[in-house]
Amino acid sequence: GPNRDAPSGWVVAVSVAPEPSDMAKVKFDRGFSFAKSACSSDTEDAEKLLWVQKLEETDDFWEIDDVVRTAPARLRADRAFVLEAVRACGLALQYVSKALRSDRAVVLEAVRNRSSALQYAHDSLQADPGIVLTAVKSGSHALRHASKLLRCDCDFMLEALQAVGSIDEIHSFIDPILFAQRKFVLAAVRRDGMTLQYAHDTCKSDNRIVLEAVKSKALAFQYANRASRSNWDVVRAAVTVHGRALQFADAALRDDREIVLAAVNHDGEALQHASQRLRSDKNVVLVAIGSNATALRHAEDVLHHDPDCLAAAGLGEAQAAISYPRTERVILSIKMGTDYATSFVQAMETDPFLGQFRACNPNEWCRRSCDPKFNDASRPCRGTRETCSFAAAAAGTGTGRGNDGRAGRFHVGSCWRVAFRFHQQECRETNGFMVQVQEKAGLCDGQRIETLLAQQVGLKIFRTITALDYFYTRKVEDLSLKVAAWYESGCTDMSEQVVA
Repeated sequence: GPNRDAPSGWVVAVSVAPEPSDMAKVKFDRGFSFAKSACSSDTEDAEKLLWVQKLEETDDFWEIDDVVRTAPARLRADRAFVLEAVRACGLALQYVSKALRSDRAVVLEAVRNRSSALQYAHDSLQADPGIVLTAVKSGSHALRHASKLLRCDCDFMLEALQAVGSIDEIHSFIDPILFAQRKFVLAAVRRDGMTLQYAHDTCKSDNRIVLEAVKSKALAFQYANRASRSNWDVVRAAVTVHGRALQFADAALRDDREIVLAAVNHDGEALQHASQRLRSDKNVVLVAIGSNATALRHAEDVLHHDPDCLAAAGLGEAQAAISYPRTERVILSIKMGTDYATSFVQAMETDPFLGQFRACNPNEWCRRSCDPKFNDASRPCRGTRETCSFAAAAAGTGTGRGNDGRAGRFHVGSCWRVAFRFHQQECRETNGFMVQVQEKAGLCDGQRIETLLAQQVGLKIFRTITALDYFYTRKVEDLSLKVAAWYESGCTDMSEQVVA
């Protein structure tokens, strides 16, 4: 009959062995049904009960595997016993009878528990789209055990890609013939644009495929052929849907004003990929800043001090004009450009308590360094006139902390350590603090330097830590409570405080 677990359009014949009608069932705590045969001897039933109890009392995956491996052959052919076992340990399928490895219900339970159990299924079930898709949802590498028939089937592999979400996880299991089929590649790049890198050359020169890939992933544009990346219409359309696709366009088109304007209008950060001539074009830079204020750092030096550009980016006098309920300043130590950091900062801005503070992230616009390696902690620069080797650092006057010749002011050409330390000192003088966002991979080198600077300045650090790849607002809520408690206590504890 129809296989309800199979992708649409598939019909699979399923043979399920019926349970004997002369079986009386004994229930156990985990819901396992022990079938007592009217024909079996008391000795056999006692032995079966013993093995069933072993299974019931074992929670460890590998112990269950061992129970099934050492069980008598007649139990490894007992459908009820095996079903219970593979629900808890899918790999136990390798020890069961050949008949049960051909039983669709048994195999389905096994691959739900452990995708690699598919390798022990009968060949007919390795060609069953419902079984294989269930296994793939548990683990993409199950595709290595799928039949060749399925791995060259366009519709099935598209469903597998949809389930997994990433072509990188399954491309090696897809029959190469599919990457030369326009129908497959066009549908696949809509699911994951990076499919384009594995496509046949004829598909990489297909403008429609290329544009669909870029809509999904801007980085996919790098895999289009040279002709597509030099085609004005294709590049114009690509940067309209993903501004940063500009980086892969032909050099002549990165100097095309209309194309660059379209790119920076979509994403101001695309300015970094424009030609030097257009990065010096004030109107282009203003459009980029209007899309993303941090784009100013990618403009040529001549515009770093431009009053209009500074005002558009919310820097200089424009930044100072914004008023906040709290007078204490906050500085952010985050990884630049990650989704986690962006979500964290946005949540801080909308938090009822933390949103009352003026928060500064100098690295958004000041991204130059006297250190050739940029974030080498062994370099002597600690953000002071005495330690920074930038000639401009010695030009500060008044407070001695500016490095553009104006007291206490900074621009996007400053050494980032000098600018960061200056703002840390402002935070310290206003009884503020530093929020350091540690993502799953740990602190980056720049954040470690920022910690050293904060310790030298004597600034309070609140460090948030996560073991997750994604952001959730509870992390900022916890931080808000910790900061509020610190102010209520009189700010006496200046040691680093971790918000786990």
